[in-house]
Amino acid sequence: MENLALTTVGDYLKLLGKLNSKKKAQIKISISEAVIQISDTAGGISFADAKEDVFRFGRSDGEKSGDRLSVYGIGLKRAIFKMGNVIDIVSNHPETGFSLHINVDEWSREEDEPWKFKNLTPYKSGKSYGTSIRFPSCRMT
Repeated sequence: MENLALTTVGDYLKLLGKLNSKKKAQIKISISEAVIQISDTAGGISFADAKEDVFRFGRSDGEKSGDRLSVYGIGLKRAIFKMGNVIDIVSNHPETGFSLHINVDEWSREEDEPWKFKNLTPYKSGKSYGTSIRFPSCRMT
């Protein structure tokens, strides 16, 4: 943002206009008997963050959190798994986002430790940024 000399009311209005011009993120939720889809227009999740943090179970050694809600790093994963057995996630990020297809029954039979998602792949569409989570066979209980 350019430097503005804030000396007149006009200067402040110019600054206010620049601050308010940022597009606000939106969330869209679509529910039917067959599919639940949640999408947003926030900044997306980078491939690196998805691989190293978002989909890692637990925390790395020595990592501490002052937030009681994220003590074990399983909240997002548990919420996703509660929604359905098949999950498709696509996130477009300014750097590189990701796509991930999870079939929970197949994934839970894998014997690799620590659990990882092998089909987490980099994704970049060049379109607007955000994340979409789709549950094609949702659990409505």
